[in-house]
Amino acid sequence: MKDEKIQTNGNDAETTASDMADAPAESELTIEEQLSIQLAEKNDQFLRLAADYENYRKRMARQMEEVARSANDRILNDLFDVVDNFERALKTNGTDLESMRKGTEMIYQQVIRLLASYDIKPFDSLGEVFDPNKHEALMKTPSADYPEGCVAMEISKGFIQGERVVRHTRVAVSSGKPADTKASSPGSAESSN
Repeated sequence: MKDEKIQTNGNDAETTASDMADAPAESELTIEEQLSIQLAEKNDQFLRLAADYENYRKRMARQMEEVARSANDRILNDLFDVVDNFERALKTNGTDLESMRKGTEMIYQQVIRLLASYDIKPFDSLGEVFDPNKHEALMKTPSADYPEGCVAMEISKGFIQGERVVRHTRVAVSSGKPADTKASSPGSAESSN
């Protein structure tokens, strides 16, 4: 019989096949059977480790969902106060336009304060050079006030949180000075005579 070296059940002692033949309990098992038993033990350990990892991954996913849900709940609870104020404003019977404007302004300020409490602030873009990292161009428009490629009109405000753009400003980008329509139309010179 060949003297093959194998490791036995996790200890570092090496034994040869001839040594195994001398051992009374182990002599009944062949090397293949012993290796098969060790392989089954290692496979069982691997399967347990894989199951533990899968359980850990699922637990972490559930915890992340719960964190996101609780953050959303906090924001939603803050927004409910704004909804309450809108409902109160809509229930007023007065037709005084000025008091309605003041009430709307108060609700607007409440929303701005709420956003600021989450470090979200509006930013101005009017007159700035168009930047696709901050702006979303919806159209081009001629402008006597702003050079070509600059934001000529804000359609909706952009918001940042720290340095991160949360919502791009929706803008109209200047296409340059408007063309003089009287001078450029072919029939305009004749009609002025």
